[in-house]
Amino acid sequence: MNIGTMVQSRILPVAAVAAVTMLAVPAAIAGPLDPPNGTPTSTGKNVVNYLPGDPLPGGGGIHDIDRGGSYTFNGNIQVAPSQHNDAHRAVDIQADNVTVDMNGFTLENTESGASAFEINSLGNVTVRNGTIKGFSHAFFSNVATGAGGRNIVLENLTICGGKIDLTAFSNVVLRNVVIKDVPSSAIELGDNACLENVRIVNSQSGITAGTNTMVTRCNLQGDGTGMLANGCDLGANANVSYTNVSGYSGVGIFTESGNVSHCNTSGCFQGYGGITDVNYSFCNASGCTDKGYDTVTHGRYWQCTSNSNGATGELGEGSTCTGMTAYGNTGPLYVSGYSQIKDCAFTDNSGNPLLQISLPASGSNIKDCSFRGPFMTNAVDCAAHEVTFDGCKFSGFVMALVLNGNGCMAQRCTYGGVMGFTGGTGNNPKVADSITHPNQATTGRENFDCN
Repeated sequence: MNIGTMVQSRILPVAAVAAVTMLAVPAAIAGPLDPPNGTPTSTGKNVVNYLPGDPLPGGGGIHDIDRGGSYTFNGNIQVAPSQHNDAHRAVDIQADNVTVDMNGFTLENTESGASAFEINSLGNVTVRNGTIKGFSHAFFSNVATGAGGRNIVLENLTICGGKIDLTAFSNVVLRNVVIKDVPSSAIELGDNACLENVRIVNSQSGITAGTNTMVTRCNLQGDGTGMLANGCDLGANANVSYTNVSGYSGVGIFTESGNVSHCNTSGCFQGYGGITDVNYSFCNASGCTDKGYDTVTHGRYWQCTSNSNGATGELGEGSTCTGMTAYGNTGPLYVSGYSQIKDCAFTDNSGNPLLQISLPASGSNIKDCSFRGPFMTNAVDCAAHEVTFDGCKFSGFVMALVLNGNGCMAQRCTYGGVMGFTGGTGNNPKVADSITHPNQATTGRENFDCN
């Protein structure tokens, strides 16, 4: 079969001498492509068969790889999949244990739609070192979820306009990959994925992956479209670090559980979100429409920052928050479940109040925190019961503490606002060992047991 008349070319192993000849003398590839009988014995790299730098015959072609081995591009490839019997792909990897080195060249779709690479084997496939343009999917698979597909490596790639959809595979690695201008989800993966130094530019949503996913040193930029489209949407036991996420209409970084550290989210609907047992450390949320942080239960926050958001965040049942800095937020830090808050600084938030503790948060403890706000606001509104404020400092408020829950306690606190504290009749809040500025007054004094 001659390359000038073929409709579907097969990428098959050739002898090492032939491979060298094809790289050195392009005209040599015009001979027959059908392999000889018997098992190929090549010990060298196999070469994708095409005319270097020119479109494949008829403006396109479909390449099937059905034997394991190493395959190398030696020029740019342009394809028009609809001109062939199968309009869904440019390269179909049907074998396990395949490596495709694009060698710095470009695989380009001259039409629209289709997949650049379909991986229809059970895995151990690597594609590296090239550019993919004009496909709706850069990588796709028809392998059924649960079939055991695993071990895909994609590295040193630039992808323009096409998503990566490999949800049927576990243990997918993306390393040094740039994806641009995807009008949907840019990356969808299965369990045990690892993404390092991945950059997404102008996508509706960013990374969606299953359990035990690791994301590190990535940069994700959304286009702000879609309905609550997340930057990172990860399953349980996720680990996200040193990653910047901006411009998504949903949550910047969402994890069912796991660890998030040294990350930054900005300009999203919400900065961070989680279901349970999420540990946040040295993270920042800024410029988000809604909350900076929100975990349903057992969120743990260490040295995080929330600024210029719709609200500082929300602490669910069993949460701890240590060393948080919050400033310039419109709304408060909502405490909706039993929580421990320590060594935090709430400064100049325009919301009223800075800290709002609702009834389910009874028994919470707020220790050694500072509250400084604009005039005409309250620092804390507390409707929960048995809440303790210990060693806190308040300044610049109409009222520092509004304690409407039963049995609340404020001790060793300093008040620098116009009024220190107030409580409703019969709630029996207590203030002990506290210092009130001489110009301040308190209300509801009959309800306080002051020492």
